Amino acid sequence: MRRLLCAILLASASAAYAADWQLVSERLSAGNSVKDYVDTSTLRQGIQSKIRYMRMTKYAPPKQAGGLAYRARRTQETVDCIARTVTLDAVVYFDDDGRPLGELRPSSLPRPIVPKSSADAIRQFVCQSASQR
Repeated sequence: MRRLLCAILLASASAAYAADWQLVSERLSAGNSVKDYVDTSTLRQGIQSKIRYMRMTKYAPPKQAGGLAYRARRTQETVDCIARTVTLDAVVYFDDDGRPLGELRPSSLPRPIVPKSSADAIRQFVCQSASQR
């Protein structure tokens, strides 16, 4: 997991100039702003209908979870366009200044995507963007 975290952080730092973050979903949750972005430069076709990508979620005001206050989180995810599932491969939390606060070891099990949710909007965007490459 540490290697994966290091790879994500190094890729984020070294490819920051090459990142192409596209706003995909914007919503209010309990009166708070939540915005989801996908870095289209990270779209990678996997086996069959699976696509790997980087996602960034920004919160205003900062979100509290497990004693941690964070402004953003970046996740490496794999979506299955046909099965309509998503798997979290890695999660890193960031403070207001963009410094990493910690990591989460997510379950490697695919989760079903709820229709008409923000995850569904991201799935549609990722699958359509990857098919146009």
